[in-house]
Amino acid sequence: MRNQRNQRTLALVTLLACSAPGRALAAPDQPPPDDQAAHWMATGNKAFKEGRFAEAEAAYQEAFALKKGFDIAGNLGATELAQGKLREGAAHFAFTLRMFPITGEPALREQMTRAYEQCRQGVAALRIQSAVRGAAILVDGALAGEAPLLDEVFVEPGEHVVEARLEGYTGAPRRLLAEKGTSVEVTLDLVPRPRPLPPPEPLPLVRRSVIPGIGLAAVAAVGLGGGGAFLGLSAGKRADARVLAAQVVSGHQGCVATAANYDAGSCPTLVSTLRADDTDHDVGVGALLVGSAAAVGAVTYFLWPQRRAASGLRVTPLFGGGDGGVVVSGSF
Repeated sequence: MRNQRNQRTLALVTLLACSAPGRALAAPDQPPPDDQAAHWMATGNKAFKEGRFAEAEAAYQEAFALKKGFDIAGNLGATELAQGKLREGAAHFAFTLRMFPITGEPALREQMTRAYEQCRQGVAALRIQSAVRGAAILVDGALAGEAPLLDEVFVEPGEHVVEARLEGYTGAPRRLLAEKGTSVEVTLDLVPRPRPLPPPEPLPLVRRSVIPGIGLAAVAAVGLGGGGAFLGLSAGKRADARVLAAQVVSGHQGCVATAANYDAGSCPTLVSTLRADDTDHDVGVGALLVGSAAAVGAVTYFLWPQRRAASGLRVTPLFGGGDGGVVVSGSF
Protein backbone atom coordinates (compact mmCIF):
# COMPACT_ATOMS: atom_id res chain seq x y z
CA MET A 1 0.00 0.00 0.00
CA ARG A 2 2.82 2.37 0.90
CA ASN A 3 4.68 1.52 -2.32
CA GLN A 4 1.57 2.33 -4.32
CA ARG A 5 1.27 5.73 -2.59
CA ASN A 6 4.93 6.49 -3.32
CA GLN A 7 4.42 5.51 -6.96
CA ARG A 8 1.43 7.83 -7.21
CA THR A 9 3.47 10.62 -5.64
CA LEU A 10 6.33 10.10 -8.07
CA ALA A 11 3.95 10.03 -10.99
CA LEU A 12 2.27 13.24 -9.79
CA VAL A 13 5.48 15.21 -9.29
CA THR A 14 6.87 13.92 -12.60
CA LEU A 15 3.76 15.23 -14.29
CA LEU A 16 4.15 18.59 -12.52
CA ALA A 17 7.77 19.02 -13.53
CA CYS A 18 7.39 17.82 -17.11
CA SER A 19 3.97 19.21 -18.02
CA ALA A 20 5.55 22.10 -19.94
CA PRO A 21 8.84 21.10 -21.63
CA GLY A 22 11.75 23.30 -20.62
CA ARG A 23 9.59 25.58 -18.43
CA ALA A 24 7.75 23.15 -16.14
CA LEU A 25 4.82 25.12 -14.61
CA ALA A 26 5.24 28.29 -16.66
CA ALA A 27 1.92 29.64 -17.90
CA PRO A 28 1.58 30.40 -21.62
CA ASP A 29 1.16 34.11 -21.06
CA GLN A 30 3.99 34.40 -18.54
CA PRO A 31 7.06 36.25 -19.87
CA PRO A 32 10.18 34.06 -20.06
CA PRO A 33 12.51 34.32 -17.04
CA ASP A 34 15.98 35.78 -17.32
CA ASP A 35 18.76 33.71 -18.82
CA GLN A 36 20.28 32.56 -15.53
CA ALA A 37 16.98 31.44 -14.04
CA ALA A 38 16.11 29.68 -17.32
CA HIS A 39 19.47 27.89 -17.24
CA TRP A 40 18.88 26.59 -13.71
CA MET A 41 15.30 25.61 -14.59
CA ALA A 42 16.51 23.54 -17.54
CA THR A 43 19.20 21.96 -15.38
CA GLY A 44 16.66 21.07 -12.73
CA ASN A 45 14.17 19.64 -15.21
CA LYS A 46 16.81 17.37 -16.72
CA ALA A 47 17.93 16.11 -13.30
CA PHE A 48 14.31 15.58 -12.25
CA LYS A 49 13.49 13.48 -15.33
CA GLU A 50 16.50 11.32 -14.60
CA GLY A 51 15.41 10.82 -10.97
CA ARG A 52 18.24 12.88 -9.46
CA PHE A 53 15.93 14.77 -7.14
CA ALA A 54 18.59 16.27 -4.85
CA GLU A 55 20.40 17.78 -7.85
CA ALA A 56 17.10 19.00 -9.26
CA GLU A 57 16.23 20.61 -5.91
CA ALA A 58 19.58 22.44 -5.79
CA ALA A 59 19.09 23.74 -9.36
CA TYR A 60 15.52 24.91 -8.66
CA GLN A 61 16.71 26.68 -5.50
CA GLU A 62 19.23 28.63 -7.59
CA ALA A 63 16.49 29.57 -10.02
CA PHE A 64 14.09 30.55 -7.23
CA ALA A 65 16.75 32.77 -5.65
CA LEU A 66 16.98 34.66 -8.95
CA LYS A 67 13.27 34.78 -9.73
CA LYS A 68 10.42 34.22 -7.30
CA GLY A 69 8.14 32.60 -9.87
CA PHE A 70 5.22 30.36 -9.06
CA ASP A 71 6.41 27.81 -11.64
CA ILE A 72 9.87 27.56 -10.08
CA ALA A 73 8.33 27.19 -6.63
CA GLY A 74 6.08 24.40 -7.93
CA ASN A 75 9.00 22.47 -9.39
CA LEU A 76 10.96 22.99 -6.19
CA GLY A 77 8.03 21.67 -4.17
CA ALA A 78 7.80 18.64 -6.48
CA THR A 79 11.43 17.68 -5.83
CA GLU A 80 10.94 18.11 -2.11
CA LEU A 81 7.81 15.95 -2.15
CA ALA A 82 9.67 13.27 -4.07
CA GLN A 83 12.34 13.23 -1.32
CA GLY A 84 9.84 13.17 1.53
CA LYS A 85 10.53 16.78 2.57
CA LEU A 86 6.91 17.49 3.31
CA ARG A 87 7.37 20.70 5.32
CA GLU A 88 9.48 22.40 2.63
CA GLY A 89 7.23 21.07 -0.12
CA ALA A 90 4.08 22.39 1.57
CA ALA A 91 5.62 25.86 1.85
CA HIS A 92 6.58 26.01 -1.85
CA PHE A 93 3.26 24.57 -3.05
CA ALA A 94 1.39 27.12 -0.89
CA PHE A 95 3.42 29.89 -2.57
CA THR A 96 2.68 28.43 -6.00
CA LEU A 97 -1.07 28.28 -5.37
CA ARG A 98 -1.15 31.81 -4.02
CA MET A 99 0.76 33.21 -7.01
CA PHE A 100 -0.87 30.99 -9.66
CA PRO A 101 -2.13 33.25 -12.48
CA ILE A 102 -5.80 33.47 -13.37
CA THR A 103 -4.97 32.46 -16.93
CA GLY A 104 -3.06 29.36 -15.79
CA GLU A 105 -4.17 25.83 -16.74
CA PRO A 106 -6.84 24.54 -14.32
CA ALA A 107 -5.44 21.02 -14.59
CA LEU A 108 -2.05 22.19 -13.35
CA ARG A 109 -3.65 24.04 -10.48
CA GLU A 110 -5.59 20.94 -9.53
CA GLN A 111 -2.44 18.83 -9.62
CA MET A 112 -0.56 21.31 -7.45
CA THR A 113 -3.47 21.43 -5.01
CA ARG A 114 -3.31 17.65 -4.66
CA ALA A 115 0.44 17.76 -4.15
CA TYR A 116 0.00 20.48 -1.54
CA GLU A 117 -2.63 18.42 0.31
CA GLN A 118 -0.36 15.39 0.24
CA CYS A 119 2.44 17.41 1.89
CA ARG A 120 -0.01 19.04 4.23
CA GLN A 121 -1.19 15.75 5.72
CA GLY A 122 2.22 15.02 7.19
CA VAL A 123 2.98 18.39 8.78
CA ALA A 124 1.37 21.04 10.99
CA ALA A 125 0.66 24.64 10.03
CA LEU A 126 0.79 27.85 12.04
CA ARG A 127 -1.33 30.84 11.11
CA ILE A 128 0.59 33.63 12.81
CA GLN A 129 -0.82 37.11 13.26
CA SER A 130 0.75 40.18 14.80
CA ALA A 131 -0.89 43.54 15.35
CA VAL A 132 2.33 45.37 14.54
CA ARG A 133 3.22 45.49 10.87
CA GLY A 134 6.86 44.79 10.04
CA ALA A 135 7.55 42.72 13.15
CA ALA A 136 9.97 39.84 12.62
CA ILE A 137 8.28 36.46 13.18
CA LEU A 138 10.50 33.75 14.59
CA VAL A 139 9.60 30.07 14.88
CA ASP A 140 11.94 28.08 17.08
CA GLY A 141 14.45 30.92 16.78
CA ALA A 142 14.46 30.93 12.96
CA LEU A 143 13.09 33.88 10.98
CA ALA A 144 9.85 32.96 9.22
CA GLY A 145 9.19 36.41 7.72
CA GLU A 146 7.71 39.77 8.63
CA ALA A 147 4.18 40.50 9.73
CA PRO A 148 1.76 40.17 8.10
CA LEU A 149 2.66 36.66 6.90
CA LEU A 150 0.81 35.83 3.69
CA ASP A 151 1.22 32.06 4.00
CA GLU A 152 1.04 29.60 6.82
CA VAL A 153 4.28 28.54 8.47
CA PHE A 154 4.68 24.77 8.17
CA VAL A 155 6.38 22.91 11.01
CA GLU A 156 7.00 19.35 12.06
CA PRO A 157 4.39 18.01 14.47
CA GLY A 158 5.29 18.72 18.07
CA GLU A 159 6.04 21.60 20.42
CA HIS A 160 7.22 24.93 19.02
CA VAL A 161 8.07 28.43 20.25
CA VAL A 162 6.77 31.41 18.28
CA GLU A 163 7.88 34.98 18.90
CA ALA A 164 7.51 38.45 17.37
CA ARG A 165 10.28 41.02 17.63
CA LEU A 166 10.42 44.66 16.68
CA GLU A 167 12.65 47.44 17.90
CA GLY A 168 10.87 49.60 20.44
CA TYR A 169 8.40 46.83 21.36
CA THR A 170 8.39 43.95 23.80
CA GLY A 171 6.44 40.71 23.78
CA ALA A 172 6.55 37.27 25.36
CA PRO A 173 7.22 34.15 23.25
CA ARG A 174 4.33 31.71 22.79
CA ARG A 175 4.87 27.98 23.34
CA LEU A 176 2.37 25.72 21.58
CA LEU A 177 1.73 22.14 20.49
CA ALA A 178 0.97 21.53 16.80
CA GLU A 179 -0.39 18.15 15.73
CA LYS A 180 0.00 16.50 12.33
CA GLY A 181 -2.45 17.76 9.73
CA THR A 182 -3.77 20.56 11.94
CA SER A 183 -3.61 24.34 11.63
CA VAL A 184 -3.02 26.40 14.76
CA GLU A 185 -4.00 30.07 15.05
CA VAL A 186 -1.38 32.14 16.87
CA THR A 187 -1.70 35.82 17.79
CA LEU A 188 1.44 37.56 18.99
CA ASP A 189 1.06 40.72 21.02
CA LEU A 190 3.69 43.43 21.06
CA VAL A 191 3.62 46.29 23.55
CA PRO A 192 5.56 49.53 22.96
CA ARG A 193 8.38 49.98 25.42
CA PRO A 194 8.05 53.13 27.53
CA ARG A 195 10.29 55.80 26.20
CA PRO A 196 12.85 57.07 28.71
CA LEU A 197 12.28 60.61 29.85
CA PRO A 198 14.76 63.06 28.38
CA PRO A 199 17.31 64.35 30.84
CA PRO A 200 16.33 67.69 32.37
CA GLU A 201 17.88 70.68 30.73
CA PRO A 202 20.48 72.33 32.96
CA LEU A 203 19.30 75.58 34.44
CA PRO A 204 21.16 78.63 33.22
CA LEU A 205 23.85 80.14 35.38
CA VAL A 206 22.90 83.25 37.28
CA ARG A 207 25.53 85.82 36.43
CA ARG A 208 26.24 87.64 39.64
CA SER A 209 26.96 91.34 39.50
CA VAL A 210 30.63 92.31 39.42
CA ILE A 211 30.00 95.53 41.35
CA PRO A 212 30.29 93.97 44.85
CA GLY A 213 33.51 92.25 43.83
CA ILE A 214 34.92 95.46 42.42
CA GLY A 215 33.91 97.27 45.62
CA LEU A 216 35.65 94.67 47.76
CA ALA A 217 38.73 94.88 45.56
CA ALA A 218 38.75 98.68 45.93
CA VAL A 219 38.44 98.42 49.71
CA ALA A 220 41.25 95.89 49.70
CA ALA A 221 43.47 98.20 47.64
CA VAL A 222 42.76 101.20 49.87
CA GLY A 223 43.13 99.20 53.07
CA LEU A 224 46.37 97.50 52.09
CA GLY A 225 47.81 100.65 50.57
CA GLY A 226 46.70 102.88 53.44
CA GLY A 227 47.84 100.37 56.04
CA GLY A 228 51.26 100.22 54.46
CA ALA A 229 51.43 104.04 54.35
CA PHE A 230 50.47 104.43 58.03
CA LEU A 231 52.92 101.78 59.10
CA GLY A 232 55.57 103.67 57.12
CA LEU A 233 54.65 106.88 58.96
CA SER A 234 54.77 105.00 62.24
CA ALA A 235 58.25 103.73 61.48
CA GLY A 236 59.41 107.27 60.62
CA LYS A 237 58.01 108.70 63.85
CA ARG A 238 59.57 105.88 65.83
CA ALA A 239 62.94 106.74 64.32
CA ASP A 240 62.44 110.43 65.20
CA ALA A 241 61.55 109.45 68.76
CA ARG A 242 64.75 107.43 69.08
CA VAL A 243 66.79 110.46 67.93
CA LEU A 244 65.08 112.75 70.45
CA ALA A 245 65.51 110.21 73.25
CA ALA A 246 69.22 109.93 72.43
CA GLN A 247 69.58 113.71 72.59
CA VAL A 248 67.91 113.87 76.01
CA VAL A 249 70.11 111.07 77.36
CA SER A 250 73.30 112.56 75.89
CA GLY A 251 72.53 115.87 77.65
CA HIS A 252 72.18 114.04 80.99
CA GLN A 253 68.54 115.12 81.14
CA GLY A 254 65.25 113.26 81.51
CA CYS A 255 61.58 113.51 80.72
CA VAL A 256 60.19 113.11 84.23
CA ALA A 257 58.23 116.29 84.75
CA THR A 258 59.02 116.51 88.51
CA ALA A 259 62.72 115.82 88.09
CA ALA A 260 65.32 118.58 88.34
CA ASN A 261 66.85 117.53 85.00
CA TYR A 262 63.58 117.58 83.08
CA ASP A 263 64.21 118.63 79.45
CA ALA A 264 61.39 121.03 78.79
CA GLY A 265 62.46 121.55 75.19
CA SER A 266 62.79 118.01 73.90
CA CYS A 267 60.50 115.95 76.13
CA PRO A 268 57.14 117.35 74.97
CA THR A 269 58.18 116.75 71.34
CA LEU A 270 59.35 113.23 72.21
CA VAL A 271 56.05 112.40 73.92
CA SER A 272 54.04 113.81 71.01
CA THR A 273 56.11 111.82 68.51
CA LEU A 274 55.62 108.59 70.43
CA ARG A 275 51.86 109.13 70.60
CA ALA A 276 51.72 109.83 66.86
CA ASP A 277 53.74 106.67 66.29
CA ASP A 278 51.25 104.61 68.28
CA THR A 279 48.32 106.15 66.44
CA ASP A 280 49.83 105.59 62.97
CA HIS A 281 50.77 102.03 63.91
CA ASP A 282 47.27 101.18 65.13
CA VAL A 283 45.65 102.79 62.10
CA GLY A 284 48.06 100.99 59.76
CA VAL A 285 47.43 97.60 61.37
CA GLY A 286 43.67 98.14 61.27
CA ALA A 287 43.80 99.21 57.64
CA LEU A 288 45.85 96.13 56.76
CA LEU A 289 43.35 93.84 58.49
CA VAL A 290 40.42 95.46 56.69
CA GLY A 291 42.26 95.39 53.36
CA SER A 292 43.23 91.74 53.79
CA ALA A 293 39.66 90.75 54.63
CA ALA A 294 38.36 92.70 51.65
CA ALA A 295 40.94 91.01 49.36
CA VAL A 296 39.88 87.56 50.56
CA GLY A 297 36.24 88.51 50.04
CA ALA A 298 36.90 89.79 46.52
CA VAL A 299 38.79 86.64 45.51
CA THR A 300 36.09 84.42 47.02
CA TYR A 301 33.34 86.41 45.32
CA PHE A 302 34.87 86.03 41.87
CA LEU A 303 35.95 82.39 42.25
CA TRP A 304 32.84 81.02 43.99
CA PRO A 305 30.82 78.81 41.57
CA GLN A 306 27.86 80.44 39.90
CA ARG A 307 24.50 79.19 41.19
CA ARG A 308 21.81 77.74 38.98
CA ALA A 309 18.65 79.67 38.33
CA ALA A 310 15.50 78.28 39.88
CA SER A 311 12.22 79.03 38.24
CA GLY A 312 8.64 78.30 39.05
CA LEU A 313 5.74 79.43 41.14
CA ARG A 314 4.73 78.33 44.59
CA VAL A 315 1.19 78.83 45.83
CA THR A 316 0.61 78.59 49.58
CA PRO A 317 -2.97 78.71 50.92
CA LEU A 318 -3.61 80.64 54.13
CA PHE A 319 -6.56 80.09 56.43
CA GLY A 320 -7.48 81.41 59.84
CA GLY A 321 -9.69 83.78 61.75
CA GLY A 322 -12.52 83.39 59.26
CA ASP A 323 -10.36 84.78 56.45
CA GLY A 324 -8.37 83.07 53.76
CA GLY A 325 -6.01 83.74 50.92
CA VAL A 326 -2.98 82.54 49.08
CA VAL A 327 0.63 83.58 48.91
CA VAL A 328 2.23 83.31 45.49
CA SER A 329 6.02 83.20 45.45
CA GLY A 330 8.63 82.20 42.96
CA SER A 331 11.89 82.99 41.30
CA PHE A 332 12.62 83.73 37.69
